[in-house]
Amino acid sequence: MKILKMQIIEHQEIEKNKISKEFYEFLEEKAKTTKFLSFSKRGNLKANQYVGIIAFGNEIIEIYPKVSNIDDTIESKQVLMKMLSKVYDLNIDIEDKANLNKHNYILDFLIEIFILLVEDIIKKGIIRDYVLINANEKFLKGRLDISKHIQKNFIHQERFYVEYDEYLIDCLENQIIKTTLYKLLKISKNKELNKKLRQLFFIFDDVSVIDKSQIKKISFNRLNKHYKKTINLAKLILNNLGLEVFNGENEAFSILFDMNKLFEEYFGKVGLNNEYKKSKKYLFKDNTKLLKPDFIKNSEIYDTKWKIINSFDDISESDLYQMLSYALKFNTKKVNLVYPFYEINSLPSKYVKICDKEIEFNFLFYDLKKDWFANRT
Repeated sequence: MKILKMQIIEHQEIEKNKISKEFYEFLEEKAKTTKFLSFSKRGNLKANQYVGIIAFGNEIIEIYPKVSNIDDTIESKQVLMKMLSKVYDLNIDIEDKANLNKHNYILDFLIEIFILLVEDIIKKGIIRDYVLINANEKFLKGRLDISKHIQKNFIHQERFYVEYDEYLIDCLENQIIKTTLYKLLKISKNKELNKKLRQLFFIFDDVSVIDKSQIKKISFNRLNKHYKKTINLAKLILNNLGLEVFNGENEAFSILFDMNKLFEEYFGKVGLNNEYKKSKKYLFKDNTKLLKPDFIKNSEIYDTKWKIINSFDDISESDLYQMLSYALKFNTKKVNLVYPFYEINSLPSKYVKICDKEIEFNFLFYDLKKDWFANRT
């Protein structure tokens, strides 16, 4: 089946004549109930600040972040993968452009990385763990569950309802991998990758598929640390997978990332080198209106905003009032609004004096391609 692909940059309109009527109507319905799509002033569908993949049957829309004034999807793809790699601790070699661009779309790249990581786990050794088993057995083993035994075996007294530990492959680490393989087999459209996914799925045949809510229970130690990168990528895929419709001819799914959140997390890890603290306070004495700046470092507050800023007029009053309340409540003299850099941004600092206290407002522009402040000396 031939894959029909469309690539756009966030906030661009989705051209009606570039996708099927069914796909467009499907997206129109989703735009009414979800955050990742909306309608332009002209009434056309447009992408919001969510980037990634939306698939419908054999059609795929890839949405990439806007990282410069020139809408270059190749450059945007590299920046997106770099941000995901850092935020999810994947350590992907984004500089390997040939590897990144050899795939038709970004999902194939994520799948190939996942396959390689799982294969590495198999080489190093699939872990096992003690799993609690509750079963009605022919032989007495472990601990007899008396209440269940009476309930289940009132007639069949030759059986024993027991509880015991067994050293199995069916532990949480492997369940997360199996669940991810199961989901990827449903959404992958690449025959070569599907073959590899099926081979790995067979290796984990004795492992259960779980609900993604169970992922948060995972913790790492010296015995399972070689699983960490793989689990991080599994989290990326499972936690951002949505729009799952797998019945009928036109199956649909999405893997989308909120650039507001991704930019914030990336800036904390890379822009501030993880050297910051988090804090929160209530604005009022009755513990209402929680104030929670993104980052505090060296008595300065940093708050990220994934917005296009070309002049001071583009900065919203609500953002300025928010930063003012941060400065007053957290008793700091310097606050920084951090925006993505689009090559032409530079704004002077502003100052406000309240009760003999002067507060400095800085407007910083962070270059995601070079990982530096474009306008900070």
